[in-house]
Amino acid sequence: MARPKKQSSTPDSTCSTKASDTLATLEAACHDSIDKYGLSKTTTSTYSGYTGNTRTFLENLIEERKRLRVKDHISNTELAHALDKVPNRYSSYVLQLFIGQKCCTGEKRCGKSTAEGIYSAWVKEWSKSGYGGDYHCDPKTGKVMGCPAKAYEVKQLVRSVKARAAQRGEATERHHAEAITIEDMRAIMDWSEVICPDSALENPLLSNPDAAKIMDKHGLYRAFSTTAFTMFTRNFETCNIRYGDLDFNGRGPAPKYNPFIGVELSERKGWQKAAGNDGVIDQTYEIYEQPNHREIDMYTHLPRWLKYLSLRLGRPLHRDDYIFPYIAPNGVVHPNTPVSYDTVQNLLQEFASGAGLGKTLTTHCFRRGGAQYRFMYAAVAERWSLNAIQWWGGWAVGEGVDVLLRYLVNSLHNVENNYRSALDPDRGALGDKRVLLGSDRPCDPVSQEDILDLKACLAEKMEQLAITLTQNTRSAITPSPSASCNPTATNPSPYSSVPLPPSPSPSFGVPPNLPTSSTCTMVQPTLATTASACRRRVVAIPGVYIPNLPAGAGAWREAIQQWEGGGADNILPLRDWPPAWYTGDMRTTFGSKRGDRKTVAEEFYRLNRDEEMFIQLYPEAGKGFRALLTAIQARSPTHTIEIS
Repeated sequence: MARPKKQSSTPDSTCSTKASDTLATLEAACHDSIDKYGLSKTTTSTYSGYTGNTRTFLENLIEERKRLRVKDHISNTELAHALDKVPNRYSSYVLQLFIGQKCCTGEKRCGKSTAEGIYSAWVKEWSKSGYGGDYHCDPKTGKVMGCPAKAYEVKQLVRSVKARAAQRGEATERHHAEAITIEDMRAIMDWSEVICPDSALENPLLSNPDAAKIMDKHGLYRAFSTTAFTMFTRNFETCNIRYGDLDFNGRGPAPKYNPFIGVELSERKGWQKAAGNDGVIDQTYEIYEQPNHREIDMYTHLPRWLKYLSLRLGRPLHRDDYIFPYIAPNGVVHPNTPVSYDTVQNLLQEFASGAGLGKTLTTHCFRRGGAQYRFMYAAVAERWSLNAIQWWGGWAVGEGVDVLLRYLVNSLHNVENNYRSALDPDRGALGDKRVLLGSDRPCDPVSQEDILDLKACLAEKMEQLAITLTQNTRSAITPSPSASCNPTATNPSPYSSVPLPPSPSPSFGVPPNLPTSSTCTMVQPTLATTASACRRRVVAIPGVYIPNLPAGAGAWREAIQQWEGGGADNILPLRDWPPAWYTGDMRTTFGSKRGDRKTVAEEFYRLNRDEEMFIQLYPEAGKGFRALLTAIQARSPTHTIEIS
C-alpha cells in the first residue's frame, strides 16, 4: 500500500503572524535601546521639560488670542497643531516665539544654554517623526519639509542670544567662586579646635544639649571641609556621600602597606549620568593620612566625626546613612536626610568670620581651593600634574586644557598679568624672565654680592635677638609688685555665649586672639544661670527621630506608614511609642509631628481605610500633607477613635 503523500508546506497566516510579531519586537527593541542609551537620563529629562513647556506656552497663547478675539491671517485651529509630530507652517514661528519669551524678555532673561537646549530638544523631537533635514515650507500649500527648528529665523535667534552672551560685560565676567587657601583652612581649623578640642569629640558629653550643639557644628564642619578640599567635590557631591561608600580596610602597595580610606564617589557629576563610555569609570579614591597638614587631613577628621555621629545616633552607622546628615534645630539627627546647602553655607560663613577671615566664601571654594593647592601652591614634591587634577576633580576627558587652566589659575593669572604699576621702581624688570608658578620672583642667578648682603642682614638680626633675650631674662627675674590674681569674672566673650557646665570631660575654650584682662580671671557659666533667660534645651534621645515627609500627593501614605509600621532603621511605629518619647520635655521635639500623623491616621481609620473615599472626601491630599492636615482639622476638630 502506497504511503500517503505529505502535504506541501505553504505560507499561512501563522507564519505571517510570527514574522509580524518578530518585526514588531525588533522595532520595539531598537526604539527602547535608543531611548535608554541614546542620551543620558538627565538630558532626556531636560529635553522633555523644554518640549512640555513649549506646548504649555502654545496653549496659553491660543487661549489669550481667543480671549482677545484676535483676527489676523493666523488660524487658531492650525496654530494649535504647530507642535504636533507632523509640523505645519506655524511650527517654526511658535518655536521662535517661545525662545524669544524665555531669552529676550523679562528681567531674568535666560542665556545661551536655554536657547540651545530648546533648539536641540525640538530637533530631536521632530527628527523622530522623520522631519530631521533642512527646513523648507511651501508658501502656497503650507507643506513642510525638514525640521522646523532648523528654520533660518530660529537659528538666527539662537545665534543672537549666543552673541549677546559673548558681548563685553554680559558673560565675559568671571563668576568663579573665590578659592579657599591652605592658610584659610589652617586659620579656621585652629580657631575651631580652640572652641571645641578634638578630645571633646572623642569623649563627648552628650548629656549636655548645649555642648552637643557645639560639637555637632564643629565636628561636621571639620569633616566636611577636609573631605571637600581633599577630593575636589562639589557641595552636593559631598552631601550625598553615604556610609556604604566608604571602606576603612584599604592598604597601599608593598613594602609599607600604608592604610587608606577608600571612597566610592558614585554621585560625581557626569559620571553616573554619562552615556556611551568605552568602559566603566573608576570612581574610587584612596585617602591617605597627611600628618604634616592636619588642616586638610580628611583621613583624621572624617573617622573622628563618624565615631561621634555613631554615638549621637546610639547605634552603629548603616550603609544607607548619610555621613553628613541633617541635624534639626532641636538636636535630632536624621541619618536618612543629607545636610542642606544652606546649612553648609551658614557654617562656612560662621567659621570664616570666627577665624577672622575678611572674605565671603561659598561652598564651591573647597573644590577650587583644593585643585589650586595641588596644582601650584603645595610643596614642589607634592604638586600634581594637570592629568591628575583632571581625574581627581572629575572633569571631563574632553575638557580643553586652556579652560581647565583658566579655572585653576584665573586669579593668579590676573595678578601676574597686571601691569598698572609698571613704572614702579621697586617692581623690577619686566623682560622675558622665567617665573616660578605661584611665585612673583624671577629665577635669576644669585650673585656673590647677594649672598654677602644676606649674611650681613642675618648677623645683624641675630645680634638684636640676643640683646632682646638678655633684657627679657633680667626683667623676668625681678618680681613685679603689681602682679596679682583676682578670680573675678569679666564680661564673657562672644564665643563663650553658650554655657557649658564644668565636667571632667574636655572643656571648650575661647580663641586666643580675643581680648583678655590683665588680671587672672575665671568664668564658670552654668546652665542654672541662664535657665531664666532662655528655654532649657532638651537632650535628644539617641536613635529616636521622626523622618520628614516627602512633598506631594504621597505624603499622607508615608505618614500612615510611620504611624503603623515605623520607618527606616527599624524605628518603632509612632503608635507604639512610649509616652516618655513625646510628652514632658520631649513634647516640643516630637509631640507635634507625632500628633499630626496621628490625626491623619485616625481619620483614615474612621473611613474604614477606604483610599478612594478618603481622597474623594479630602482632595487636598493631592496637594501635600500640610494642606490635608488643615482640611481634616477644619472638618473634624476632635477625634474620638482610639488606635490600638
